[in-house]
Amino acid sequence: MSAVFSASQLDTLAHSPLGKVSGWPQSLRTSAQLVLNSPIPMLLLWGEQLTQVYNHAFAELAGHKHPAAFSQPFQLCWPEYSAYSQPIIEAVLAGHSLSYVDQYYVVPDRQHATERWLDLTFSPVCDEQGTVVGILMIAVQISTRRTALKKTAKALRELNDTLEERVNERTQALAQANQQLQHEMHERERVEDALLHAQKMEAVGQLTGGIAHDFNNMLTGIIASLDLMKRYIAAGRSDEIDRFTDAAVSSAQRAAALTHRLLVFSRRQSLDRKPLDPNVLVNSLQALFNSSKGAKIQLVLELGQDIWPVNTDTGQLESALLNLIINARDAMPDGGTLSVKTTNSFLDGSAINSLEAVESGDYVMFEVSDTGTGMSPQTLAKAFDPFFTTKPVGVGTGLGLSMIYGFAQQSGGHVSLTSEMGVGTCVRVYLPRHVDETQA
Repeated sequence: MSAVFSASQLDTLAHSPLGKVSGWPQSLRTSAQLVLNSPIPMLLLWGEQLTQVYNHAFAELAGHKHPAAFSQPFQLCWPEYSAYSQPIIEAVLAGHSLSYVDQYYVVPDRQHATERWLDLTFSPVCDEQGTVVGILMIAVQISTRRTALKKTAKALRELNDTLEERVNERTQALAQANQQLQHEMHERERVEDALLHAQKMEAVGQLTGGIAHDFNNMLTGIIASLDLMKRYIAAGRSDEIDRFTDAAVSSAQRAAALTHRLLVFSRRQSLDRKPLDPNVLVNSLQALFNSSKGAKIQLVLELGQDIWPVNTDTGQLESALLNLIINARDAMPDGGTLSVKTTNSFLDGSAINSLEAVESGDYVMFEVSDTGTGMSPQTLAKAFDPFFTTKPVGVGTGLGLSMIYGFAQQSGGHVSLTSEMGVGTCVRVYLPRHVDETQA
């Protein structure tokens, strides 16, 4: 962990309220490592004094306050933002996530002022006991996006202002009209391309608002695995903790790679296919499911007999199931029943309601169902759309179901979704049966 800090930072931290890095709790070490490894400006505030730990990207926003602000209390370094930040701090420490878009900011500089426009997200960070002890702030610079939108809007206004005049001119000379029409078509295509680019940038900005939610999910997996390891060690079962160690390392690796995956989201990546036993996989995730579902929710496993093997990416399937567990949990804030089921199935062209044509054959079905709030028909129709979410801004990315759908398609399978308001939701992932050619 100390390798990510410079020698001067380690010395500064040792004399700060956080103390030496070697004495930090695991939750602080993990949070700080995520911040320092991210290319996006991030600021971590920790403890009663809200001691600051930030990365190189955020240091540029700190201006002349850096490096003195590193490891110092937030209010001591930023008194000019006290009225703005205090309500945010109180709300986040109470467990709320907040997002603000198009925030005007001037980088502190003794010689000249540098203006920036930022999208800000504030999320709570919990310790090993689940108590909120810190705040994670993510700042996304949107100055380029605002400039592109302004230029696009100006170009559209200019086109609209001159459109009638150009039409009148074209009616006076058919020969000139044809040439002018061709020019107009090219010009409009250029403006539409610029608008599409600006919209894509806007979509990336909205997606980034949900990064804090995904980080918290991954931290939950890490902390839950560490907590289970402590319990197993205390119970004298240290020889059984390997799967929890693997789960914690896997969550940390996914968190470190999250920012990179966002940049390549539209690119289909190859799967690391391996034959696996579905029931063995689900049983290995039961402890993680229990730690993620919440105390008010009852988890029920209904694993079929003699389930066929499947040939797919183990990590992607685990991620898909955990994503469905978290969605089901969020749909049952007052508690309920969460069921995970496996069964062998034969599908033909009309067996399920899927977005794509169904190829007839043998499949293994993974079903995750809940007794939660359910979805309206309008929400159900958009459930697989990328970036579509009914959760508040900053709480979800809207990519979960679309990624599960893409994973199932890459695996040669299908996904079906049924839901009813006040009754609950059922998601079924069908993966093709794997037949060993040496035994066929």
